[in-house]
Amino acid sequence: MKQQMLAESAAEFFNIDIDKLKSPCRKDSLTWPRNICIYLANECGTPKSIIGNFWNRDRTIVYNSVKRVDEMLTTSNKRKTQFNNFKEFLKIQIKKQEVGI
Repeated sequence: MKQQMLAESAAEFFNIDIDKLKSPCRKDSLTWPRNICIYLANECGTPKSIIGNFWNRDRTIVYNSVKRVDEMLTTSNKRKTQFNNFKEFLKIQIKKQEVGI
C-alpha cells in the first residue's frame, strides 16, 4: 500500500489538510490519524525507515506510533471503532483506485 494514498485517504476521512497531517504538530486531532497511517503502513510490511522518511520522522517515532495504536485499540472502544471505520473507508478508496474512479 502506498503511503501517499494512506495519507490522502486519512486527510479525506478525518477532514484534515494533508500538509497538517504530515506536520510536526502534536495535536491529538492530527497525531491519531497520522499514527493510524503509520500503523497500517507497518502492517503492510513497509520498512520503518521508509515510513519515517515519508512522515518526516525517524524510525523510533514509527515504532512508538505503532505501539500507541496497539494500546488504543485495546483500551478505547471509540478509537477502535474509528480505526475500523477508516480501514473500511480505505478499502473503498483502494477499489476506486483500481477501477480508475
